[in-house]
Amino acid sequence: MDIEFLGFLRSTTRGAPEEHLYQDLKFNLNHLKILQLAGLTLMDENEHVGLYWVFTFSDFNEQKDFSSPTSIQYLKNNKGFEFMKQRKDGIPSIEFRRALFLPIFSSNQITKWNTFHHIYDVAYLLKLMMIRTMLESMVEFAIIAQRHLGTANDLKHMIRNCEHLTFIVIFSQKLWIGL
Repeated sequence: MDIEFLGFLRSTTRGAPEEHLYQDLKFNLNHLKILQLAGLTLMDENEHVGLYWVFTFSDFNEQKDFSSPTSIQYLKNNKGFEFMKQRKDGIPSIEFRRALFLPIFSSNQITKWNTFHHIYDVAYLLKLMMIRTMLESMVEFAIIAQRHLGTANDLKHMIRNCEHLTFIVIFSQKLWIGL
């Protein structure tokens, strides 16, 4: 699962304390909207792939909402985002939450998640699911995330020190983008 979002209004410097990282995360999520839930792939307990979805949301208005200009350019140039088309044809996140997401999550059937930008993916997923504003502390956030999502693995973190695995993931992403 991967979430596309509008970048960072506040960026955390490397090596900053976790609480500082969380305060920047909280600020960004409270001011920015989710663009897309991509690569949502369901597997059974034997890791057989069932379904794969990409959901694009219509909530973001490029003319009115907060965003990072650098991220907007990146999304347009490298990911093919067309914000006017997305606004017209996308799904309102509140409708998505009510019609699809809440029934899935209330079943408690999904207990493991693989993400690529872990803390932001998990935070946007929780925001999409249930919260309007981010929780006050990293501890509260971790408790709620674990309670509602179970286990979440960060693939980017896992491959950071694995040279061959890094090549495979980059190669896979290029294939995926080309599909």
